[in-house]
Amino acid sequence: VAPGEVVLLFGATFGPANLVLAQPDNNGTIPSQCAQTRLLFDGNPAPVLYSRVGQLAAVVPSSVTGKATTQVEYEYMGLRSAPMKVSVLPAMPGVFSGAILNATYQVVSQSHPAHRGDYVSLFVTGAGLTVPWADGQVQTNPPFPVLPTPPVVKIGGIECPVQYAGGAAGLVSGVAQINVLIADTVPSGLQPVTVAVGDASSSPDVSTWIQ
Repeated sequence: VAPGEVVLLFGATFGPANLVLAQPDNNGTIPSQCAQTRLLFDGNPAPVLYSRVGQLAAVVPSSVTGKATTQVEYEYMGLRSAPMKVSVLPAMPGVFSGAILNATYQVVSQSHPAHRGDYVSLFVTGAGLTVPWADGQVQTNPPFPVLPTPPVVKIGGIECPVQYAGGAAGLVSGVAQINVLIADTVPSGLQPVTVAVGDASSSPDVSTWIQ
């Protein structure tokens, strides 16, 4: 895991029977408990995005920064699982598939491809902590926090200029928006999209349509 990364936990056999979505509090912060469910990293509770028996989504807290490993525990109604040891990296970027938008906020698809020279918006997690950072904070008003280490974005294997990399309006800290210009040399057709931060790179399995 990486600090600020959105993670999914599967397999818990105890938890709320129905899916419960977390709601921000009056300060616009996602709480660390949802339907009496928590996910703890070295005892520090993480913001929980949703929960149901067998599946939970949370944001790795900033408290794991600088650690080599962390002990993860799942808790429901005060009952905790055995701790699980997980490695920690500074960044582990992942691109959300099906959420690449063009300049008019349309999802890029085969019928609505992006064009060379256009800007597209990617949404990623695990790209590192923004500056400033607050665990569980939903981004509402500009100026938004930015990523201190500029990501390297490649589309079709071609590096493309990044215009903006930071907080995404309406989304929790841990999901970053990257606005990138599609280079003139990017091939047409369905092309892989990767985001790298330092030595860590996202999987090339996410693709987008270029014309």
